[in-house]
Amino acid sequence: METSLRDVFNLGYDIFLISDATASGIGKYYETTLERVGDYYGIVSTLRDFTKIIELLKQIEDGTTDFYDMSDMRISLFLEKHKLIDLRGVRRSRVSRNDLNILNSIFPI
Repeated sequence: METSLRDVFNLGYDIFLISDATASGIGKYYETTLERVGDYYGIVSTLRDFTKIIELLKQIEDGTTDFYDMSDMRISLFLEKHKLIDLRGVRRSRVSRNDLNILNSIFPI
């Protein structure tokens, strides 16, 4: 399983491993895989926590939760737990129209 996860990671996919839906015949291999995936390739979570994350993403998508609300501890705790960079403080408004024009001339859509 770990080899497959590394392969898809190297292809550019995001990795999300559900720890209680994964098994190994050797406990040490299982623990090592969870540790490696969490440290290098992606996010390791239980099915329960994964379900909570999906619900939170749905709330962000439908507008009932503001992703940029720095007081929302659910988002902060998730980012901290999985050692992710918190980009909520960076807003698109920091990019000027001139910067966008330069980028569009270099990388036309």
